[in-house]
This record gives sequence, structure tokens and C-alpha cells, in this order.
Amino acid sequence: MPKQVLPTLDQFVEFTKKMIDNEFDIIRPGDVSKKIRRFNLKAPRKQEGQEIGFRSMSNGLTVIVWTTWIESLGRAAKSDTGWVSIAHATTDKRLYHDRPTHRTENFLTTLLDRALIAKWRIDNRPVCYACGHYMSITRGKGMKGRCWTCNRLELHQNRKLTSKPWDDNLPAEMKKLVEGWRERYNRYATKAGIAGKDRHQAMQRRKTWQAQKAS
Repeated sequence: MPKQVLPTLDQFVEFTKKMIDNEFDIIRPGDVSKKIRRFNLKAPRKQEGQEIGFRSMSNGLTVIVWTTWIESLGRAAKSDTGWVSIAHATTDKRLYHDRPTHRTENFLTTLLDRALIAKWRIDNRPVCYACGHYMSITRGKGMKGRCWTCNRLELHQNRKLTSKPWDDNLPAEMKKLVEGWRERYNRYATKAGIAGKDRHQAMQRRKTWQAQKAS
């Protein structure tokens, strides 16, 4: 594992500016607190403080970015990773998690790239060629595999499910980044002797906020 390098305040300020310039809204601790109270949520682990996140909504989906930056402390959490996910805009159900972004030398650069790629996916959410409705994010091959599908069979002339690759029509520059990350991860996994579902330990171990029963 590369050496941990936490972002500085200046770097985070610059990152925030780029996210806002790319039409992301800030998720501040106060926003998180309201949601915690509304749904009576319990944190998945002990926290130093609530981190700042970002979100961008388009075509019924939302990209959510967690940065590990704790506003009240003016620094990044000592132990954490950055995450980019895509959720249903209405139900908030997570439909896709990118691999965790580790705090190394290029942490914020990589997190920004992953956020912009996820945003491009929802801004350009594919439309089913059989019925004209937006396609949905579904599991593809493997635990991390995703694809776009439409199961509105009653609207399809041949009554068959339609699908498109997850990277369908992804711009060349973004596709190159995505393929590079996959190649590096597969190379690391092969070298480390990680196989099968063990490749996705971080995603399997990642605990989410849980709703508590009302007392």
C-alpha cells in the first residue's frame, strides 16, 4: 500500500472549487445531522466528526462523493477513504459504489476524476432502444460489475430485456482512466494473490448507516 498523504486545507479548498464549478452541491455536517435525526440513523463506526460530501442529481440518479474532510477540525480524518457512489434520487438506495479512493499523493485528483466520471454516467443515462425509457443500473458479471438494463418487457416488441455495457459511450479520455484503474487493480490483486470475492473485501466490509428502532 502506498504511503498515506493527507490533503492540506489549500488543496481541499481548490478541490471544493472544482466540484462546485462542475455543478456539485456541498453536503455539510448540518445536512447530515438533519438526515440522521429524520431517519434515526446510527453511525457505522466511531467518528472524529462529520465529513463534508458532495452530490449532483440528474435523470433520476444522484452521485454522492465522500471526501474524509472534517469541517469542524479543518483537516481530513486520520483513518478513512474517499468514496464515490450512485444512488436512486428518490429512495437514496445505493446502486453503485466505486472502489475506495485511498489518501495517497494524488487522492483529491483521483477522487475528482471518479466523481466527474460518475456524474457523466448519470448526465448521459442511456435510454432503452426498445421503449424509450431510462435504463437502470444493475449487476453485471462479478461483484463489482455493472451494466445498464431495461426490464419493461411489456413495452418491448420482442418481450426481451435490453442491456448496454456500463461504459457505454463513455468519452475516450474517461474510458482510458477507468481502464487504467481496472488494470492497475487487477495487477495488484494478481500480485497479492487475491482471488474471487476476496478482491472486494473493502466493499464487503464497508458498513453503512443503520436505522434504529424507535424507543
